[in-house]
Amino acid sequence: MRALGSSVLVFEWIIFVLAVPVAINVAGVTTGAALTGLLAVTALVLAGIMNLPGRVGITFGWLVQLAALLSAFVVFPMLILGAMFTGLWWLAVRLGTQADARQAEMVDLRG
Repeated sequence: MRALGSSVLVFEWIIFVLAVPVAINVAGVTTGAALTGLLAVTALVLAGIMNLPGRVGITFGWLVQLAALLSAFVVFPMLILGAMFTGLWWLAVRLGTQADARQAEMVDLRG
């Protein structure tokens, strides 16, 4: 779960970084507001990565997904990217949880 979830969150953070100039130059958002939003998302991403694979990390990951979808109100293409990353996050949580359960099962069998 840690590897899959961290990968999704880091790549999503890169998308947020790339959306900042678009928000400033196209949507007319002030530089301060755009950087404040990026700082907030950075905090969510770091909190999520540091707390994976636990429930707290997964919750922070879902908050990042919500931020991505809500950012579409400022930069519309983020709706598509947010939806894609939300699907990737769901898949990472699902497959990562299954992989962790199987790994724990294997450790028990070796025991």
